[in-house]
Amino acid sequence: MSKRIQKLSVLLLALVLIVGLIPASVSASANPSVSYRTHVQNEGWQDWKKDGTMSGTSGKGLRLEGIEVKLDTQGYDLGINYQTHIQNIGWEADT
Repeated sequence: MSKRIQKLSVLLLALVLIVGLIPASVSASANPSVSYRTHVQNEGWQDWKKDGTMSGTSGKGLRLEGIEVKLDTQGYDLGINYQTHIQNIGWEADT
């Protein structure tokens, strides 16, 4: 009897998924997204970048003085880990 109930439960779940009775808000989008911007010596805050695009400057010899990071995609139970390198000190621990 329990195998019959299990099969019926699986069949009902499959039917619900196929018919689309689960609201779209229950399932998250396929790709979470992250945005960030950096504060550069003598230039200030840069424009927001996202998903791996370079932020800051290249070849100018300017310090990166700050970074702001945010998750753009809702519906994920994610956090942000980061690590910074400080001149004359080295890499700080993950936070």
